[in-house]
Amino acid sequence: MRRALWRTVAGDLRRRKLSTLLLLLVVAIAAAGITAGLAQQQDAAQRWDAAFEEANGAHVAVFGDAATLRRVAGHEDVVESSGPYPVAEVRLVQEGGRRTDDVDARGAGGTRPAVGTPLLFHGRWLAGGAAGEVVVERSLALELGVEVGDVLTIEGHGAPVTATVVGTALDLLDCFYPECDSATVWLPEPAVVALDPSGRFGTSSLLVRLADPDAVGAFERDVQARYGTGVTHVLDWQDTRGDALAINQFFAAFLASFGVFLLLAAGLVVLSSVSGRVVARYREIGMLKAVGFTPRSLTLLVLAEHLTVAAAGAVAGAFAGGFLAPLVQLRVAEVLERGGATFPPGVLVLAVVVVLVIVTTATVVPAWRAGRVPASQAIARGAGPVSTKPSRLARASTRMHLGPAVAVGLKDGGARPLRTTLTVLTLAVTVVAIVVTLGFDRTVARIADDPALVGDPYDLVVEPGEAPRAEVEAALAAQPVATWFTATSRRGAVGDANFQVRALAGDVAGSGFAVREGRMMEGGGEALAGYGLLRRLGARVGDTVAVEVSGGRLDLRIAGWYSESEDSGEILQVRLEALRRVEPGAGPGAYYVRLDGGADPEAVKAALVSASGGRAVVGLAGEIPDEFDAFKVAFYAITVLVLAIGVVNLVATTVLGIRERARDIGILKTVGFTPRQLAASVATGSAATAVAAVALGVPAGLVAGNLMLDAVGRGSGIGPGFGRPAALVSVALAGAVIVALGAGLGALVARRAARAPVAEVLRAE
Repeated sequence: MRRALWRTVAGDLRRRKLSTLLLLLVVAIAAAGITAGLAQQQDAAQRWDAAFEEANGAHVAVFGDAATLRRVAGHEDVVESSGPYPVAEVRLVQEGGRRTDDVDARGAGGTRPAVGTPLLFHGRWLAGGAAGEVVVERSLALELGVEVGDVLTIEGHGAPVTATVVGTALDLLDCFYPECDSATVWLPEPAVVALDPSGRFGTSSLLVRLADPDAVGAFERDVQARYGTGVTHVLDWQDTRGDALAINQFFAAFLASFGVFLLLAAGLVVLSSVSGRVVARYREIGMLKAVGFTPRSLTLLVLAEHLTVAAAGAVAGAFAGGFLAPLVQLRVAEVLERGGATFPPGVLVLAVVVVLVIVTTATVVPAWRAGRVPASQAIARGAGPVSTKPSRLARASTRMHLGPAVAVGLKDGGARPLRTTLTVLTLAVTVVAIVVTLGFDRTVARIADDPALVGDPYDLVVEPGEAPRAEVEAALAAQPVATWFTATSRRGAVGDANFQVRALAGDVAGSGFAVREGRMMEGGGEALAGYGLLRRLGARVGDTVAVEVSGGRLDLRIAGWYSESEDSGEILQVRLEALRRVEPGAGPGAYYVRLDGGADPEAVKAALVSASGGRAVVGLAGEIPDEFDAFKVAFYAITVLVLAIGVVNLVATTVLGIRERARDIGILKTVGFTPRQLAASVATGSAATAVAAVALGVPAGLVAGNLMLDAVGRGSGIGPGFGRPAALVSVALAGAVIVALGAGLGALVARRAARAPVAEVLRAE
């Protein structure tokens, strides 16, 4: 009996190649999405950790004056350190005149630092501290297209330095440029000092490793409390790692989520396929029972068929996802260099198990029903029970005199309610994917139009450099500037949470930050929190928090929260007068400038540089990261896959329905139906299915899109509610296309049956 069972399974799979191939394809795609999402996230983290280990990475990078940093190096928790090294703000000028915004020039000798060792990718290190050489951080080199042998002019606050690029190296002190604004080049220490001879615009850096790598928060708070303004800011490895992997984690979550989304479609396809096969094989099932197959063996037969296909698809998809994972690692892969295929055993097993569980769940009920059908009933009914009552839509079409073809099509569409429902649900999943994708696309466009949603409510950033502030402000007043504010950054802490504190001055009320709840802070006793910080602290608008900053304590009431993507939204904004309560000498920082509508940022930038005699550094606000484009491509690609699944399932269901109705079609032809009318009736049924799917999928897609975008907002620090639903025009157009596609496919599938001779059709079983 067991051998007969497997022969039957193999024979049925060979006969029903279309539905078998559909199931195999759907399951493989779903497994690939889950595997690629989880594997690329795991692989990116492992490769960053491996690079950090190889570099003897710094647990904390401390910035401040050199004398203070030498004392920090003797801290009881420090087990190893490198530095302090002089750091100067510089601009790189490439051959051809292209200038960068500010980058950090870090002093170095002929030997790479023992802590936080820059990992060479190309070229070599500085030769004994020789003048005229520079090593460029890898992510900056990739962004600028800089290669070994290029000549750069390096401008600071002293005489410019001309240097040849002798190497590119990986630096793990901060996340990768341009996701993080900071970038590094290494120069001989005398060259760094020459670029900032007064020392007014530079600082020094110390790289340390701690006895307990997880105690960076306590170390940071202790250092700032103990040494005060001698330490300007710190970077710890945990925050850096999180920032470097953040985009990958979001992308991985989307891939895995859409893999589950595809599995939902797969489950519906399986349900539809199994139900259709059971109905189409009623007589065969009856015959098998008549020759000795038990209900249990018939149930196993149906389960075995689908699990065999699903297992093959899941294994193939899981391994395909392993090959796909390196291709979707975004910036981490580009900077660390893309690795080969990755096959984490745990991820592969998880993907296969999840797929098989869903397929089993979708198969077991119709399989059980197949085994319970009485042999005599199955043989007598042939194609199975069919509802002969006209549907409400069919009766309505008759009353509206829409013609017999429409009435027949609507009646046949409701003849098998379960199958029709499953087909509608499968196609509705497609509609949901389309609506979610359209909403994501609209949200990205909204961010591009309003960068304040990611914490960038400005067009230009002006670093005064050696230019007096009065001159800079006079130059701003002479340009089409709507408003400006300044920002001074410090590190602060509340309990165990360390974060950036940003002290604003100037037109704070008109700064343009997207305050999503509450209001902008109005006095020295109030603060504005990024959503990520609010969530980390477990605080609410209106709460008072005690913030340790610059060696003192500020009790601040949270007046509101705002959207901010930098540092995952873990930023606290205060007024400069608040910072001066604990740091009286704190001064304003760079100018953040918002222009009048229609003003040309490039022209204003050139005018400001000219007005300052080249002493001020003016940069343009950052653009939307390229990773958003990768998200969009992924969304559209997966939507196309889901659409293909829904369309193929609709075709398969229509073909099966036409086969079952072969004799009905013959009878319709004998009473005068033309081939065109028969095709129109099938097209009407398919179109009605598509209409139902659109009606169900559009509201579900709007809800799903809102939930997904809210999840992205919460994870990125932007906060919930920043997304925009798909535009009604776009949704209506997509719905119309799907309905037209359904009708067209129905008519196309029906052409052969509609043109077949009546005698041939009436002989069909």
